[in-house]
Amino acid sequence: MFGFLRRRTPHCLPPLRALAWDGEELALELDSVVRAPLALDIDGTHFAELPVHEGRARLRVPFAPDGRDGFALMPRAARDGAPLLRTPVHAAIGRRGLS
Repeated sequence: MFGFLRRRTPHCLPPLRALAWDGEELALELDSVVRAPLALDIDGTHFAELPVHEGRARLRVPFAPDGRDGFALMPRAARDGAPLLRTPVHAAIGRRGLS
C-alpha cells in the first residue's frame, strides 16, 4: 500500500544522468560524450557489458539471475571501473521503479 514511499530517485554520478526500471528493462541515460560500454553489477557481481548508443544504454532482464524476485543494481564506468551511483539500487521483476 505504501510502496511509493520506498521508491526513490537514484543518486547518479557523472556521466550517468538517469536510471529507470520498468519491471523488465533497465534504461540508462548518459552524457552524450560517452561511447565506451558500461558494466553492470547485479548483487555485487559483474553481470553484463552494456553498449552505449547516443547517450543511452538498455538491458532487458525478464527474470532475476538468482531466481529471486529482486536484485541490487550498480552500473559502472567499466568492469572494475568507478560506480555510477552513490549506492546500489534495488529492482524487482515485474514492478516498475527502483528502491
